[in-house]
Amino acid sequence: MALCFASCSGKAGAPLDLVAGLEMPERVQLGKTIYPLVTVGNKVQGYDVSEGFRVKTSINGVIWQDVRIYSAPPKDKFDKLGKDKGWTPVARGNYTFEVHVDSTGSLTGQNRENNRYTKVIIVE
Repeated sequence: MALCFASCSGKAGAPLDLVAGLEMPERVQLGKTIYPLVTVGNKVQGYDVSEGFRVKTSINGVIWQDVRIYSAPPKDKFDKLGKDKGWTPVARGNYTFEVHVDSTGSLTGQNRENNRYTKVIIVE
């Protein structure tokens, strides 16, 4: 897949820099549904990602959400995914959530250092 720089104007630009994140409480009550918000940020401007990229979220290593995104958010902004997808813990303990942006490596020139975000929550 080719990645267009500077809105496909043909001008060179810095590498794409997508950032993974997750908004959710650190402690959750057993049986209570929560709505984790996966965030995808962008540190640069002017890229065409119309062919898309994948954002995968896993819980304890099991895929919970796998979404294809067809546009990057504007520079220094975040898109939020999963507003309608709830998760209800069925057992007490620690759960590791991991978000992986561009999980298939389809975007070339991508800074991959911040493409993963991990958060451990406690179910009480």
